[in-house]
Amino acid sequence: MSRSAISGDATEHTNAPSRPAPLGHSERLRTTLLAQVQRQLPRFLIITSLSVLLAVWILWDWPYASNKVIALWGGSFIGFL
Repeated sequence: MSRSAISGDATEHTNAPSRPAPLGHSERLRTTLLAQVQRQLPRFLIITSLSVLLAVWILWDWPYASNKVIALWGGSFIGFL
């Protein structure tokens, strides 16, 4: 083979259209999990903040709160979940 034939073959490969490589299974899984976390993050933050507020309210008002009030707040929160 001549050198021109070899260099011609190399030129064909470099001029090929560059397409992004298909994602592997682990990369697709990582992307899917990241999207799921981003969708659920607002709900998680709301539930966490309400949990903290409820705990602070119950502990702050504990000596004065009746069992009925605590059950009402706790039941409402569990219903929210």
